[in-house]
Amino acid sequence: MPKDILMAHIDYENIRWRFRDYVEYISLEDVIKAFKSTGSEIGELRQLFFYGDWTRRPQDARIIEDNGCRAQ
Repeated sequence: MPKDILMAHIDYENIRWRFRDYVEYISLEDVIKAFKSTGSEIGELRQLFFYGDWTRRPQDARIIEDNGCRAQ
């Protein structure tokens, strides 16, 4: 049976805000890995889109793009 084809659209601003006071440090790479892992369990994850204000954090957009995702 073929896997479902998936694309994830992620509100990065809310994720970043929620993890700011988290007890354990969570990197952007950790977040990307978690989405990729979950996506592969559900189906074939084709693309991750992270939405945010990249003028405020261009270094985060670079990390997202370097990990094969899209910074929108």
